[in-house]
Order: sequence, then C-alpha cells, then structure tokens
Amino acid sequence: MRWCQSMVPNADVRRDIADLFEKAAAQKVEATALIGSDLTERGKGYLVRWTGHELVVMELTRGQQKGMNLPANGLLRQLEPQSPGSELPSLEVLSLTEIRLESPDVYDGAEPLNGNCQFRFDEDQFGIMHPCSLRVRYFKPDIDRTITAFWHAEGPLAHPGGRLAFTFTPLFTPNCGPFVPGPLALFFQLLLCRDQRTMDECQPISNVAAAMVELS
Repeated sequence: MRWCQSMVPNADVRRDIADLFEKAAAQKVEATALIGSDLTERGKGYLVRWTGHELVVMELTRGQQKGMNLPANGLLRQLEPQSPGSELPSLEVLSLTEIRLESPDVYDGAEPLNGNCQFRFDEDQFGIMHPCSLRVRYFKPDIDRTITAFWHAEGPLAHPGGRLAFTFTPLFTPNCGPFVPGPLALFFQLLLCRDQRTMDECQPISNVAAAMVELS
C-alpha cells in the first residue's frame, strides 16, 4: 500500500502490515495496525485501519501511544472478528467529514455519545438517500470484539448536503464494559439501510471518518 511504502521504512514491518490487511481482505473483515513512532519515517505513531474499502490513518500523540500500550518500536496487529449480518457492496456517493463530539476530549462510556457531522454529495451525484443510518465502530486494543452502534436519521439525506446531529446509546451496557480507561478510536460511516430494525442488507454510502477520545 502506498501509505506504508512512504511512511514505514523497514521492509519487514511493511510486510507484516501488508500480510494483516491481505488476510482481512480475504476474510472480508476489518483490521487495525498500531505502529510505534520509532518505526515510521516521521517519528510519529499511527493507527492504521483497513475497512475493506479504504485505509483510514490516524496520527497518535505520545500520550495516546502510551495509553494503548504501544512501545515506540512496537507493532500491534488486530484482525476484527467476523461481523454478523449481511452488507452490500460500498456505494460511495457522500463525503463524511467534520466529526464534532459534544465532549471531544473525554468520553464517559456510561453516557450517550453525542455530536454532529457534515455530509456532502459528490459533485456528480444528485437526489436523496433514504432511509439512512450513521454507524460507529469502536476500537481499543484491549477489547477483543467488534462493538458497533447505530443512529438513524429521521429524514432523507438530500443534495447538496448538510449537518447531522447524532446520539448513540451509551457504550457501557450490562453485557458490554466497563473497559479500562484510555484512548478510544471511533470510526463513523453513513449507510443506506433497507430495514433499520434488523440492520440487514445495509450499504455503505460514504467514506469512513475517524475520531479519537479518552475513555473514562
């Protein structure tokens, strides 16, 4: 992958990352690599996630590296478990940007996750999308399963775009958490859903937008 070629000088490390993403592609699951600052061209740590359609890259601060137990010369690789349900091939007609969380620095997992985001139709796309949902997937290295939540838009998404105010149910539930405090990565994506009750046969219609918070 081009990013690894330009940002990771060590050929063995590049090969390990490529092997992870190739395995994820073959199994049709997502995968995440945490790359320590000593292993990159710019001396920065990175979280790199393969979503099945695109590579999402997040630069990590020293504090976030420490919070994720990522040594400066370390490489952590995680293959996400197979997600239940069926998902249609991606149809990217929207750009998802400007994820703004109500509490951008610290997130109490026992509380709802509130915020807003911007969406915009691509230049050659017109019309409306309905019914639509916003999906968030949570990533923390010590969580060994995929945690996904959905927020359902009340009306259609119309050209040329706009902002959406979302509210997700708390991360912590009787069957989920609490987890050890530390950096928590959030991956958002807009979906076109035929049935929002079962969330079967959903189709991604945007890129993946990422954010990082400190889980308390």
